Amino acid sequence: MPIHDVFYLSSLVTGVTAPILGRPVVLTQHVDLIRHPSRVVEAAQRTVFRTYGRFLFSISARILVLNDRVQEFVAEGGAASERIEFLQNGVDVEAYRPALKGEAAQQRIALGLPLDRVLVLFAGRPVPKKGFDLLADCAGPEFDLVFVGGEQRPMEIGRNGGRSYFLGSVPRVRMREIYRAADVFCLPSLGEGFPLTVQEAMASGLPVITTDDEAYRRYQVPPEAICFVRRDQVELEGALNRLAHDAALRVQIGQRAREYVLSHFSWETHAQRLVQIYREVQMDHEAGSRRYGLFSSRRRSRKQNAAAERTKQARPKSPSLGHEAKWVRWRLRVAGWVRKLRPI
Repeated sequence: MPIHDVFYLSSLVTGVTAPILGRPVVLTQHVDLIRHPSRVVEAAQRTVFRTYGRFLFSISARILVLNDRVQEFVAEGGAASERIEFLQNGVDVEAYRPALKGEAAQQRIALGLPLDRVLVLFAGRPVPKKGFDLLADCAGPEFDLVFVGGEQRPMEIGRNGGRSYFLGSVPRVRMREIYRAADVFCLPSLGEGFPLTVQEAMASGLPVITTDDEAYRRYQVPPEAICFVRRDQVELEGALNRLAHDAALRVQIGQRAREYVLSHFSWETHAQRLVQIYREVQMDHEAGSRRYGLFSSRRRSRKQNAAAERTKQARPKSPSLGHEAKWVRWRLRVAGWVRKLRPI
């Protein structure tokens, strides 16, 4: 049974249910502990990870991570190293592609966005770790901001002037169209590594500005394919203004980004490996050759053996040698009944 990150109530429900149903668990852990301005939120994170987070790590047959930092975090949480695997996301490069001639203008008209402005796109939940508030404070005369995600327009958007557009929550399938309407993608997030939105934006041929997070190191993205900045308003504003003023630079970085995605984030390779992982886990589970935390295949085997023994004892005993004659007569009598009932 799949689990997406431990920091959700649904993950706990699945983690408790899976062993009862006798199903192995495959956990995908995206993040480690995230720094947050609220001490209450940070305390809640630590409590979750130290309690049922460790429980989910212990029962997972395989734990998939996206970067080295999360891998270390999961290992510190008690997961055995042989059950941890690095698996980067894949991108559908046919769905997420650069805009064709005239397509960007069509999408802007459909979305109610201006045709003559440089548009900087943000996509994600309006929470501090995503950096939407930091980007909102960078609003200026050189570009307009477009925010996607969340049900209600956050108060931080537009508080410092500048023109900003809030599209709210949109269906996933529409994101490919929104990428094609934008000129730049910006995600000054914290502690996410290589999120899927960044990969999709790069596949769409957009220059991406994102936080210079150590989790990107494993991917070895060339500097000409992405703009890494410190999580600082002054540095972020500088990068935004530089791209807003230089259309040729935007095209150049966008092309390099697309090339990198084509060579590193194959959708087919990711899907094949993911299917293979689930098959391996299922085979291990059925063979009883691997322990799954608190609920081991060895314990299941003991239960199965006990049940088989009870069934064996409950079966009627074979006739003894002293009653062989009676047993033969009974079989012949049954055979006679069968012959009478058999149609001609």
